[in-house]
Amino acid sequence: MADLTVKTEGVIKEYRMGSNILQALKGIDIEIERGEYISLMGPSGSGKTTLFNMIGALDRATSGKVYIDGQDMAQLDQHQIAWLRCNKIGYIFQTFNLLPVMTALENVTLPMIFAGLSLKDRNEKGAKLLERVGLGERLHHKPDELSGGQRQRVAIARGRPVRPRWWPGGVLVLNVRDHHYVVGIRTVIILRCHHGRTREWRKGRIIDHRRM
Repeated sequence: MADLTVKTEGVIKEYRMGSNILQALKGIDIEIERGEYISLMGPSGSGKTTLFNMIGALDRATSGKVYIDGQDMAQLDQHQIAWLRCNKIGYIFQTFNLLPVMTALENVTLPMIFAGLSLKDRNEKGAKLLERVGLGERLHHKPDELSGGQRQRVAIARGRPVRPRWWPGGVLVLNVRDHHYVVGIRTVIILRCHHGRTREWRKGRIIDHRRM
């Protein structure tokens, strides 16, 4: 049996907009094996981000099942889900979402506070992550003192989970497989790229998948 990191069964997500119901996901079945590097491709509004919210434990499906490392997300309470998000899943957002009053090091180490790491361990781990993405000399610079590319790399460093298992990313993370930024991450899932396994989406459904 395949070692699955993510599995969904018949996932449906609906949003109520006044008297109308918008179905963003229409019965999604997907299996992602540990160690895979895959991408989801599709036009704006096709449901990619909605699926990411489901498998990233940021939202719950209207119906269907979502499993992460074999755990049924519907059976976990909020504290268990928070632990999972903090320790196993890393997030990279399209707009980076860096806190402007914090330095690069402080932004990267912020999630580690909630994981219970000491200040010494946080700073050591954060500095190593920033060095890994080529920002070892920008530890104490704030976001407005960094270029767009540098801010993206801070977001990549911050997105690395404390106990890495897998990593959903944003549409701007296109070529990380060609660099050393994702070393130590066992499974990488991004919204679009040019390598790995590609799955195409249209109106909330998978319409094709292939290996590039």
